[in-house]
Amino acid sequence: MPAFNFPVFCLYLLAGLLSVTIIDTVGSILSRKLQFKYSYLSILSFVVYFFMGYLVIQRFNVEIVIAISALLGIYDGTVGLWLSIKLNANTGYDKEKVARLAGFNTAFIAMVISLILGVTGSAFK
Repeated sequence: MPAFNFPVFCLYLLAGLLSVTIIDTVGSILSRKLQFKYSYLSILSFVVYFFMGYLVIQRFNVEIVIAISALLGIYDGTVGLWLSIKLNANTGYDKEKVARLAGFNTAFIAMVISLILGVTGSAFK
């Protein structure tokens, strides 16, 4: 395994963050406009987590897959949720209930899901 390459690490992380941000932003708007539940788009985030694990393991070791997966999950569980609230995603819940979802538990669950899918994706090297 070659030496750690920080710029490449940042590019992979940025690609994952941008993918999740696009899904959260566009998904929030479309769910409201087209009247479908925002939660149906979770599968797209899951695909990003899995695919990022697959891509990252091509250049790095599993520790880096774990780091990037954890960061993506935390980001999606915090910033992604915040974006969906601000963009009035059609969650099926009132604003107060959605606002109560924001916090440690949501970020932790998103991180665990991202870790599981990222490491699973890395197994397909």
